[in-house]
Amino acid sequence: MKAEFFIKHIKLFLTLIILAAVTIPLLSLALSSMDFIREQAKRAFQNQFNGEVKQIDRGFSLYFNKIENDVEYFAGNGLVLNAGSDIQTYMESEYRQMEPEEGSSLEKRLYSLFEDYGKTHENVSYIYFGNYEGGYVQWPKGPVVANYDPRIRPWFVTGKNARGKVVRADAYYWVGDDTTIVSTVKRVSDAEGRPVGVIGIDVTLDQLTSMLDSVKLAPGSAMMLIEQNGRVIADTRNKDNNFKFIHEIEKGRLASINYRDYNLEVLSIDGIEYMVSNYDSLELGWRFVSFVPAHIVEDRVKQAVDEFMLITLSSILSFVLISFIVASVISRTISHYIRQVEFHQKETEKLAATRSHFLKNVSHLLRTSLNHIHGYCQYLLTRTSKDADDKEALAVQRIFDSSNTLKQHIDDIYTLVELETGSPSLEMASLQSFRAAMSQVDIQVDFAGNVIDEGSLSIESRHLEVLVSTLERIKNQLVKGGISCLIEANSGQRQLLINIESMSLIGMSDTQNRDSKELLLNGFVDLYGGAYEEKTEKDRVSILVTIPC
Repeated sequence: MKAEFFIKHIKLFLTLIILAAVTIPLLSLALSSMDFIREQAKRAFQNQFNGEVKQIDRGFSLYFNKIENDVEYFAGNGLVLNAGSDIQTYMESEYRQMEPEEGSSLEKRLYSLFEDYGKTHENVSYIYFGNYEGGYVQWPKGPVVANYDPRIRPWFVTGKNARGKVVRADAYYWVGDDTTIVSTVKRVSDAEGRPVGVIGIDVTLDQLTSMLDSVKLAPGSAMMLIEQNGRVIADTRNKDNNFKFIHEIEKGRLASINYRDYNLEVLSIDGIEYMVSNYDSLELGWRFVSFVPAHIVEDRVKQAVDEFMLITLSSILSFVLISFIVASVISRTISHYIRQVEFHQKETEKLAATRSHFLKNVSHLLRTSLNHIHGYCQYLLTRTSKDADDKEALAVQRIFDSSNTLKQHIDDIYTLVELETGSPSLEMASLQSFRAAMSQVDIQVDFAGNVIDEGSLSIESRHLEVLVSTLERIKNQLVKGGISCLIEANSGQRQLLINIESMSLIGMSDTQNRDSKELLLNGFVDLYGGAYEEKTEKDRVSILVTIPC
């Protein structure tokens, strides 16, 4: 019933098996890869940030390198080298506007030089020079605080202490223009090495912030630029933070940004969660920090996961179609062969039934005829002389013996037919009936192993009768020998061992007679999946038959 159900639904079973073999590993891989996909998506975002910041860093570095080269150029210009004196000072004046055009000819020419440079370099906020006498000239003109002494300003002190090197000073606040300044300065010395003053070019943080603001990592993202001392020199998210120290803003919650490395870690600012990453510029000595709204990063991660799941589901649907097609082809092939097997099985059964019917009829007719011959020979033997030289009596005796042998062969054939066909009943023999049947033949049945019950054997009753009959006929032909049976249990499986031993077998020279007995015993071996083994040593014959029972 189960086999018929399987055959009927073989296409469904094959489809499910193929789908399970493909889908289960694929889904397991997808589920186990979620964390990996998230990490890869975040890493891709981090790589994007690093790539953008490297471009900014490279741009800033090139920009400041250009300014440093320009500062180096002005430090060697003849007008600057001669400006150690004859430059206006504002050390004893009130707050007022610079008036370089009212100064000396040298100051006018120097201002004109600065003006030409400033007009062609739009990113430059200021270009200026201060000498050791306190003189000061600057482009563009602007208001100057009262008692302004350039020699005490941070840019002058930084340039003076740099010993002729171009340096970038820390950012400082310039009250005159209400802005924060980053200065690139150098001490100017004459040909004899005597210090003349300090030349500098400034860039305001407003311009730096604009440069940072031009880079958009994502909607709502921001950039911050921090000096090594923790001062914020640019913040595109909140420009009010410019020139403040990092620990002074957001109530100190961002202080760790200056000394810790961040890699898309979450920080809450003004109630908004940001993914924070940093990048340190080796060239500038500044730290770039990006603030990206966390939901944007998560949205990108979700998008990557969704794309992966879409690919997975598409693969599964493709495998569904492929498995259905493959299962259809395989099921049609299997069904075709099953029908062929069933057809040949029915034909074989018909042929076996016809053969069995023929053999039964033939054996019946032959035995009937032989019974007549056998009876008539017995009658003649009672009428003939007992003289050993009586040729007629010897001939009749020979016919009588031959008829007996032929009758035994026909009985064997009939027994084999009974083994193959016989009654359709599947009644099993019991150990008790087996022991009783063997005792009639005077064969002792021994038990070994764990066989202690009197349950049923795995041998059908009708086959047991044939087996007992066969052993009885063999026993009658034994000379100086016997038959023993042993039932043993091995790992819960019982088996019947039949041991036949004799100094010789009657009719051993008669090959047909011996083969007949082997054929009968082999019939049981083939029927029950046992074993048959015969050994001959000189005049001793040993046959061992093992039958699962």
